[in-house]
Amino acid sequence: MNWLEWILSHLLLRVSEGNRPGLDNFWLNQGSSLLLSFTHSAQEEVQERAATALATFVVIDDENASIDTGRSEAVMRDGGIHLLLNLARSWREGLQSEAAKATANLSLRSLGTSRGVAPLIALARSDAEDVHETAAGALWNLAFNPGNALRIVEEGGVSTLVHLCSSSVSKMAHSCLRWHWLTCLMEGTCTSS
Repeated sequence: MNWLEWILSHLLLRVSEGNRPGLDNFWLNQGSSLLLSFTHSAQEEVQERAATALATFVVIDDENASIDTGRSEAVMRDGGIHLLLNLARSWREGLQSEAAKATANLSLRSLGTSRGVAPLIALARSDAEDVHETAAGALWNLAFNPGNALRIVEEGGVSTLVHLCSSSVSKMAHSCLRWHWLTCLMEGTCTSS
């Protein structure tokens, strides 16, 4: 069955990247469940493809960060956040990155997912640039929910992100400005200048 998982995960990834119209019924009723089942595969390549496809197929429009509500709910209904957060704990950076991307995309729609905060903070501590940037983006999305923002503060996320901002030479400057805004908002020190 290993070869079947490998082929199907590759096929589903390619179909999700094409975002062809008319496949909503498939994604809502079978596709999301099939992708989530591949997160349990013994093959790390299959797990990574499943996470990549999950990150891709929920997005309607990359430029405007539009997420398909039905597709994201199908993933959530089948325990997708929990499965993706488990994948994010992998030792493989590629798998961590793809799981973080999928979690970030899902967090755009499901702003009440506070149980994802601690694993995302851990991913924000990663040495891999792609992983820590994606995790910081997911935390940003989650922080729009006041309960999640408080959880981020309580679990040490702000200090992690401040450290990331001060030590990263990547494209974190924009995210750092957002985290500064969140911090001053939480502390009540924002001014209207």
